[in-house]
This record gives sequence, C-alpha cells and structure tokens, in this order.
Amino acid sequence: MPSIKASVLLPVYNATDYLTDALASLAAQTFKDFEVIAVDDGSTDGSSDLLMEAARKWPRLHVIRQGNKGMANALNHGLSQCRGEFVARMDADDIAHPKRLEKQISAFSANPQIGMLGASIRTIGAGARQKWQYPTGYGEIRARIFFSSPFAHPVVMFSREAIAFRQPLYRETIIV
Repeated sequence: MPSIKASVLLPVYNATDYLTDALASLAAQTFKDFEVIAVDDGSTDGSSDLLMEAARKWPRLHVIRQGNKGMANALNHGLSQCRGEFVARMDADDIAHPKRLEKQISAFSANPQIGMLGASIRTIGAGARQKWQYPTGYGEIRARIFFSSPFAHPVVMFSREAIAFRQPLYRETIIV
C-alpha cells in the first residue's frame, strides 16, 4: 500500500447544499499527497449520491457509508481508515484555503515535536463575515484549554503517531 502524507477526515450528514464546494476546495489544494476519507453518516438528502459520483471522478476520495450513528462514530470509523501520517479534519460545510494542507505539512516538517496544530478561521455565507483567531503558542493553548477549545475543528491537523494511544479519539457529548 503506497504511503500517503495526509488524510482529510470528512464526516458528512445531509450536506448537499455545501458538499460540492467543500470537495472542490480539497481538489484545489496545492499539496497533492493526500487522500479524503468521507464518512456518510446515513444522509437522506442526496449527499451519499453526490459523494459516490465525486469518488468515481476523483480517485483521491474514498467514501464510507454507514447508518446514522452520530458524528463521533463517523469520525472514529473514518479515522480507522486514514492511511496518512497526518490527519486533517474538515466538515462538509467548510471550504479549505488552497494552501491549507501545504502550510500545515510544512509546519509539521519544520517542527517535528508538534503533535497537533490548527489555524484561524473565517466565517462565510449569508451572515456577517468574521475572522476567529486561535492561540498559536504552547502556553496560550494550555491556558485556554481549561475554558474553551483552543482549536477549531475545521482546521485541525494532527500526527497519527501523537494520538495512536488515544483510541477512540472522538466521543459523544451529552448535554442534560
């Protein structure tokens, strides 16, 4: 099995309104040594058909179909299928900057001690556009983790080696 530098883990549930743009943004990446693991979590809106059609045209896209079991299950199932040295998270309603993977892989190469990294995000769509800044230094991340997530899921990338001992990685949160 050939070595892949990065896997993009993409959970999908009823995302036909956004999925084409999300996949197009991945296809436009300047970094090319990656695969996309899309887990269709029992979509009922045509997302599954859209994924299957895209996979026929784009061999880099691998589709896993399952009944609706929730995002945590979809992520863990998808993670078990990722072959990349690094795993990038992205949601089906997100658009990746064309240099996202290139910049993140470059950051890991320059700093091999890093296990996980993120980036700032910019909201898009009908609402007000906003840029969300996230902490960049170890001390800032450590301080923030007690109050809120120091990482935005759509831009997280982590080394598989760094999380290998933490299976399952994703858990359902139940709010009472």
